[in-house]
Amino acid sequence: MAKKMLEVQKVVTLLETMEETTLGKQIEFNEVESVEDALKVLGGNQARLLSVINAGLEEEQKSAARKNVDGWHTYKLNAEGDPTDELNGIFNGDIVDSKKVGAMVLNFAKMFGYSTIKDRDRRRKIKADAAQKVKAIILADPEMKKAVSDVSDEVTEVTETEEATA
Repeated sequence: MAKKMLEVQKVVTLLETMEETTLGKQIEFNEVESVEDALKVLGGNQARLLSVINAGLEEEQKSAARKNVDGWHTYKLNAEGDPTDELNGIFNGDIVDSKKVGAMVLNFAKMFGYSTIKDRDRRRKIKADAAQKVKAIILADPEMKKAVSDVSDEVTEVTETEEATA
């Protein structure tokens, strides 16, 4: 069995300060090499093994669904404007990779003096203007839109592999 270290995080409220903080710890994880090994780890409890397998399969399906651009909905809002658990109709916007677009916006903002200006309001205005310019460029260029889309290459490869074997 291969061993590796896992990091576990937990957000807690400290009584002394009444503020939230994130705690972390590392735990040793022994990878199993067979179903029999997994059953041993769980003390021979087959029902528990099925529960663990189903939890893993559920996470696999959720991960695949997150990477798929189809079928997303927004949530309905309550009277206070907070999201509820109820879904709206199908979402039809363009989802982009926030890191890629954020980097583009920051680079554009720097071209217009963002890095040298001290006034916070002026910096916000420059960055907001840069975001509008980046948006216009992305919308005008299909290749750019594709380059910043939030569709993982990994998903495309999996889809292509599945189609090739079908």
